[in-house]
Amino acid sequence: LHTTIARNTGGGGSGVVLSSAGAQFINTILVGHTTGIIVPSDCTATLQATLWGGGAWANTSDWSGAGTILTGTINIWGDPAFIDPDNGDYHIGRDSAAIDAGVDAGVLEDIDGDPRPLDSGFDIGADEHKCSHIIYLPLTLKNR
Repeated sequence: LHTTIARNTGGGGSGVVLSSAGAQFINTILVGHTTGIIVPSDCTATLQATLWGGGAWANTSDWSGAGTILTGTINIWGDPAFIDPDNGDYHIGRDSAAIDAGVDAGVLEDIDGDPRPLDSGFDIGADEHKCSHIIYLPLTLKNR
């Protein structure tokens, strides 16, 4: 639930390789891999609310294998807009395609202990974006 898997170098560059039975993923960012998920013939992968990546973060192939792959109704191909991935910061930025795109999976805190949801919906991935709204007020001068 609410997992971020990016740039995994194991498994030949695959994000996830199932080895038995199956797995369920809800609200998952799965980006920047040769193959996002590999599902062998005796396995089933069930994914709901997945950000597969786009542009520089696109997987070469999102899924493969002879197993059963159920991708659910929410599949997004877009930029996760990580804050500073080259230095290990995989928090999502304000332009992330993951914001408010997930489903309620019963997880009420993100990886940092921040509440979810913080805005109008649940974010995909481990981080719930902390929206900050800037309000510009008009300047009023008072003559004395």
